Amino acid sequence: AMKVVWDFGAVVFHWLPVAVVSAWWPERCGTQEAAQACTREVFQGFAPGSDWAGFDAGQIDEHGLAALMAPRLDRSEPAVLALIEAVYQALTPDPAVMALIHRLREAGVPQHFLTNMPAPYATRLEQDHPFLGDFDSGIFSARVGIIKPSGAMYELAEREFGLSPARTLFFDDVAHNVESACERGWQAVLFTGAASAEQALRTHGLLA
Repeated sequence: AMKVVWDFGAVVFHWLPVAVVSAWWPERCGTQEAAQACTREVFQGFAPGSDWAGFDAGQIDEHGLAALMAPRLDRSEPAVLALIEAVYQALTPDPAVMALIHRLREAGVPQHFLTNMPAPYATRLEQDHPFLGDFDSGIFSARVGIIKPSGAMYELAEREFGLSPARTLFFDDVAHNVESACERGWQAVLFTGAASAEQALRTHGLLA
């Protein structure tokens, strides 16, 4: 039987970084182009080696992240801490995806999550969102010290979740995360919305 693995940010939870940064730094984000450039500057694409990657990997806490970002952005540490809080507040569940997760649960399909997520957010997500109990298990990157797209993250998931790659359907919104999973033989799908995810679930016989 197939198992389903979900990413969180911009898949199960809404995540619009440009909107968050625009609200936080309006004087820098007057146009769409400026807002996109400012967002790239703030988050550095969440790339391995970026300030935020250390937060996702559990190497630094929110104060350590603020200490790195504040001088780079020429903002105060309290201002950066406010941004870090705003990012958490912006992670709201997508009702259409939650409905798919619930339907799979009802159908008895095993489901897991695999997410790049800093430790303080992980703890709060568990407290704030009881529906996480619909997952059989999951991995928060900060708790294991690895982030996607590292192959080690997928290898760990295979062991922890008891996955057979060929029978694993994985949804992620980031192309290089999907590519890394495909390289290991996972049935990985670039997430573009609940409707296309539902279609993929039907194609694999997981939903009627």
